[in-house]
Amino acid sequence: MRGYTIVYEIPESERLALLKGVDGYLIDKDGVLTELVDERTEIFGGVKEGLQYLQDKNVPFAIASNNTSKMASDYAQQFDVPESKVYTGAEATLNYLSEKGYKTVFAIYEKDDMIMEKMRDAGYNVLTTEDIHPDSDQRATLPKVDAVLTGYKREWSSRDIEAGANAVIDYGADLLVCGEDTAYRVNDAYTASSGLIANGIRDMLKATSTEYNEEVILKPGNYFFEHAKAKLGDGVEKVAMVGDTPSTDMLVGDKDTTKIFVLTNFPDYKGRHEDFYKEIVSEWAPEQRPDIVYDEVSDLFKDLEKVHGA
Repeated sequence: MRGYTIVYEIPESERLALLKGVDGYLIDKDGVLTELVDERTEIFGGVKEGLQYLQDKNVPFAIASNNTSKMASDYAQQFDVPESKVYTGAEATLNYLSEKGYKTVFAIYEKDDMIMEKMRDAGYNVLTTEDIHPDSDQRATLPKVDAVLTGYKREWSSRDIEAGANAVIDYGADLLVCGEDTAYRVNDAYTASSGLIANGIRDMLKATSTEYNEEVILKPGNYFFEHAKAKLGDGVEKVAMVGDTPSTDMLVGDKDTTKIFVLTNFPDYKGRHEDFYKEIVSEWAPEQRPDIVYDEVSDLFKDLEKVHGA
């Protein structure tokens, strides 16, 4: 794609031509379709209308979210779309665990995260940091840990990283990364995210020269991409990923994936796309660079009306 070699904003005619070549769209949720305002999730203006437009024009799309606290049915209701057009981190995680035949997992998540309940309902033995940390009295009586899942935990600490690394070292557990984002935006500030946990465990394993198996099962991993792409239906070859983070969304897919970036995390560059390319995108790795940049996703929907008709 153009973004691999050149860093600049393309003119409208070239932008629309690029969109005409797209067969289907994978659209991130957090930061693209919704935003957090004082810990409340609010849908951006024009989102529901835009998603309805895609349905009316039979343009293949799927909401592709790393979020593990919701199932497809929840987002289907929130956005008035069929469940078949949603793929979440919860479904990807449960699918992967089932395919691998794991029995006992150490999960670094909030205790009340829905994925914890869903994993237990599915019959998995789910352990927490309090269970598996090296200083836990009951650790010696626990079964072998098959996998360590690094998910979202707001109040994480070094104990979570220690417990995860030791589970890999002592049991040969697989490391399953459920998110590479290290920060996300809430109101006017940034908050630490789950990628820091995974990186901490990786650093400990590197420091101890430990060989281990790792799989990134959510974005930007290929496992998530292929399953989300299947939601677009048969015959979809050229895919566009619409997102707001360079560390996950812009790494989804391969060199043939069209990458569309929304400036949620860079509000100072709204309306200043040339500056964004020169000052920010130029510093990203070539494979992270977007092909198209929009202030917000509603601008993408406006362009799609020009491509597919009003």
